[in-house]
Formats: sequence, C-alpha cells, structure tokens
Amino acid sequence: MKPITRTILIILTVLLVSLGTFLVYYQVSFRRAEANGTIPPLAFYTVITASMEPTIKVDDVILIRRVNNPETIKLGDIVTFISMNERSRGIPVTHRVQNIENTPEGLRFITAGDSNITDDMESVSFESILGRMIFKIPGGAKTPFFSNS
Repeated sequence: MKPITRTILIILTVLLVSLGTFLVYYQVSFRRAEANGTIPPLAFYTVITASMEPTIKVDDVILIRRVNNPETIKLGDIVTFISMNERSRGIPVTHRVQNIENTPEGLRFITAGDSNITDDMESVSFESILGRMIFKIPGGAKTPFFSNS
C-alpha cells in the first residue's frame, strides 16, 4: 500500500472512531439527563427560522453546551433558551445576547435574532437557558442523521 493511501486510511479511521465515540457519549449523556430531568451537557438543535441569518441559516444544525454559571454568559454569545413569550412559549429559541441586566431575582439576558430589528419582547432568565452555541453544521438538517433533532 502506498504511504499516502495508508495515511489517508489512518486519518479516516481516526475520524470515524472519534465520531462514533462522540455519538455514543452524546446518546448516553442525553438519555441520562432526560431520566434525571436535567439539561444534557451537549445537545443538537435544528434551526427552523431565519431570525439568526446570516450567522445561522434555516436547516443549519447547532451544537450547544450547557452553561453551569450565569456569569460566564457574555454579550454576543449565542444561546438557546426555552421561550416564555406568549407567542412561542415552551419552544427552544436560539438568539444572541444583546444586554445583561442584574435584577434582584438574578441575571436576566436581553436577546435578539441577528436579522431582527428589535430585541426579544421578554428577557431570559438563566433557568430558561439550555446552553451556548459551540458549533454549527451548515445545512446539517438536510442529512438523515439530524432530520429529527
């Protein structure tokens, strides 16, 4: 076998093993968090609206990481949270942090989609935040693996 072919084969094997390991970890941690009623350490979400364009487009898949401390959320972070807005109550929303307010009840986050003209109507409590975006898979929802995430 040629050295270049062998190197490519090794790299592909390492990538596939790494991906497989990650997917097993993801499934186990997600199921454990679900059983305990907690937020999983990592989660995939499919974007279905254009509110974050051009940063995140419809059909992109994002990977979020749970945030354990509200003080680590900074201006400009992209967070996914459970909406408390009357129109979209209970639905996960992914928007950018525009401002942070220190209230007697704790930190509140003012968010907005990148393509929205105004901030979201309701501020977001830390308890509503599912996580911070750490990775984006452009057009990932068009692949069978993410079609139901």
